[in-house]
Amino acid sequence: MDNTNENNKEELSVYELLKRIKEGAFNPRLLTPEQRQECVEVLRLEGQTHAAIAELLKWNIKTIKRDWDDIRSRNAAKPSPELALRMIAELIEKAGSKYDSLTRLARGQKGSVQERSQAEYFGWKVLQEEAHLLQSLGYLPNQSAKFVGEIYHHHDNEGNADPKEMRKEIERIEKIIAEEGRSDPAIKAELDDIKKKLEAVELNQQIKDLADRVSGESKKEKENENNG
Repeated sequence: MDNTNENNKEELSVYELLKRIKEGAFNPRLLTPEQRQECVEVLRLEGQTHAAIAELLKWNIKTIKRDWDDIRSRNAAKPSPELALRMIAELIEKAGSKYDSLTRLARGQKGSVQERSQAEYFGWKVLQEEAHLLQSLGYLPNQSAKFVGEIYHHHDNEGNADPKEMRKEIERIEKIIAEEGRSDPAIKAELDDIKKKLEAVELNQQIKDLADRVSGESKKEKENENNG
């Protein structure tokens, strides 16, 4: 019994359909127009050409181009949260795929040490850029900036924060950044700004300590004079 028509009736995700098509387990000519356009959209976002998609889906290239034009018009005319979420999900999936490929290259035996090191580095860059993108879209908290900001506000909130403790906290953050190999200019600039402000706090503390010491010595001298 031919299961092809049964497969076409199933509620399959576009990714499962593409998987079956690539494995030869599903005839792409049986795709509904809606299913075909979903496949075209995913494949185009993966970087496939119209010609490559037409060959995989066994439809002529004019049909694939027409599908893509319809997809672009529909997306342009009807921006929606659902479209944004789907695009973000696809970007995450593509980033994960690139990271996996680079990691396999970095951990494999092929290639020179330099090439494997570069693959390891670019794998990290993929994750870093993905995190920055998700942070910019509000899907991840910018913990680094938040953490750094809290150090400065710590003094204002408590009023009696110890500048030495604040200095230790800054040094702890710098150690974390160094260990993780980060080179975020924005975080560095914020840290430099906080250090300058902390220097002013430390200077004010030194002045206060000196004033208290002079005042205490002056009071002691007066007491000695009165006792004498």
